[in-house]
Parts: sequence; C-alpha cells; structure tokens
Amino acid sequence: MPVLIWTDCGDGFECAPADVPLDHRAPSGEKIKLGLTRKPATDPSRGIGSLFVNPGGPGGGTDDTVRYPGTSGPAELRERFDIVGFDPRGVGRSQPLACQTQDEYMRAWAKASARPKVHSFDNALREGKAFADACTKQSAKLLPFVGTEYVAREMDLLRRAVGDSKLNYFGLSYGTYIGTVYANLFPKNIRALALDGGYDPDTYANRPYEYDLGQYVAIESALGRFFDWCAATKCEFGEGDPRSAFVQLQNDLDRDPVVVDGKFVANGATFTYNVQSLLGFGDVWWWYVAQVLTDAQNRTGDLLVEPDAEFLSANTEQYERRSCRSYRSARSITR
Repeated sequence: MPVLIWTDCGDGFECAPADVPLDHRAPSGEKIKLGLTRKPATDPSRGIGSLFVNPGGPGGGTDDTVRYPGTSGPAELRERFDIVGFDPRGVGRSQPLACQTQDEYMRAWAKASARPKVHSFDNALREGKAFADACTKQSAKLLPFVGTEYVAREMDLLRRAVGDSKLNYFGLSYGTYIGTVYANLFPKNIRALALDGGYDPDTYANRPYEYDLGQYVAIESALGRFFDWCAATKCEFGEGDPRSAFVQLQNDLDRDPVVVDGKFVANGATFTYNVQSLLGFGDVWWWYVAQVLTDAQNRTGDLLVEPDAEFLSANTEQYERRSCRSYRSARSITR
C-alpha cells in the first residue's frame, strides 16, 4: 500500500505522489508514480472520509476536477469529504505515456479536414497506424500495463492509503466505466458510487465503434438543436443562419488554417473537435458555444482557433490507447 505524504499545492489544496506497482500481479516489483490532489473537508469534525472523483476521458486528469467546485460537488459534500483525484497511469502528473511529439501530432491534425474527402479514410488509417507504432515504440514498458482495470486497482490501493474502509466515488463519462469495473473487482469495498453520464460497459468494452457511433449521432443531434436555438434567440453567431455560418467556418479554416510562427495551429478538423467537446456539456452552455463560435469567425478565440497542442496530444494519446485496451450501498452519499 502506498504511503501518501501530502504537501500544500496552493489555494487550500494538497498534493501527493503515490508509488504503485507497474504490474499488480507483481506487487513487490517495479513501481511507478501517480499524482494526487485533494481538497480537505471544510468541516472535518463531521467528516465521513474521502470522495474520489474522475472526470472521464479516457485520459482526463483530475487536478482541475478537484479544484473546480462544479465537478467536485456541492458545499455539503465538500464540508464532510476530502475530495480526492488521482491521475491514472499515463495521464497528467502520473507516469507519462509518450507517443508523438507535439509537432508530430499537430502535423497529423494538419492533414485532417472537417468534412470527409476522397482519401480521408485512407489518410486516417495511415495516421492511426503511425500513432500506434509511435506509442508502441516510445512507451514499450508502460503500454502493456495501461487500462481501466489498473485504474480500478489503483483506486482501491489509494482508498486504503487514505484510511477509508469503503470507497466513495463520483465518476463522469468514462469515469462511470472505472466505477463499474471497480464494482466488479471489489464489490464489498463500496460505500457509495455516483456515476453520471454512464457508459454501457458491454458496448464500450466489446464494440467500441458501435459505442462511438451512438455518441457522435447524439452530438450531431445536439449541434442541430443548438442551431435551432441560436436562430430562434438571434444569438450572436451566424446572423440568423448559424448552420450555414458553421459550415462556412469549417470550410474557411480547412482552406486557410491558422498558422503561428510558421507552425500549424488549427483547421476545420481541430475546430470541429473542440465544438464537439463543448456540446457534450448540454444546452446550459449554448450561450458560450455561440460566443466562441463568433470568436472563431473573427479568429480571436484561443479555445477554438488556437487549441492547446499539448492538451490535444496528451489527452488524445490517453484516449486512443485506453480505448484500444480497454451494489448495495448507502442511499445518500452523506449518510
């Protein structure tokens, strides 16, 4: 079991490294490091224990999740629980999973387009193989030991390390799959699971393309509803015809990508990727989607027009590699 030494990491948060086995079948063998962040309970006299959180991905880090009240829970939870996040192996501050450099990764994006062309599928296969080969070459030691089962087993080690007899866990999106796997591995170690935006574990594990298709159909539908809302409310994007303005913006960025200091930064494909991510947050964010689309039209918005190459490469590395490998409890989380 890892020994956690918490140190102050600003704004009332604490951070700690944890040494865990590279291979859980050899617990006394080689170790790797995981990075943890926690926000101690604000009313420890009424404390219940720790609440582990994961924002999803696969490949999402947890530091921002713990630090942002919107994903770390309401005040009632933060009063009585230490909110704890750990970056799974290969992610964020934990043992890194390397595949391509940022420049290599962004060069692959530069070949993509927002709308399929004659050779788009062949190009995607070629780039995907190059990506997989790079991961195999750069992360040969870690790669065989990356997957959801390892995340679940590490969460159980960390549950014990923080002194909890039972797990409290809040998982979003892919984080629900982590919770499902944990429940199958350690059904007697659960106090409370809260799983929001749940994955169908059978489809996700065994028919991933079917799972992805359903997700993208839903996103396409959400985009259509956004266009309808934008037109009806006369939102700031598109001057009354947001659908046509969106297609035009995709085409404009594909034809004339954003280049900074001689390096590719964004095109219609990266633009569409970021819009897709925003639509996953629901209609409460539509006002913001309209704002960033307008910024993108003016080429002034960092979020869409100048995506963070490090974020894109790191998160998609984890997403693609993890995607390829991939009870009875208290009624109230505060009881």
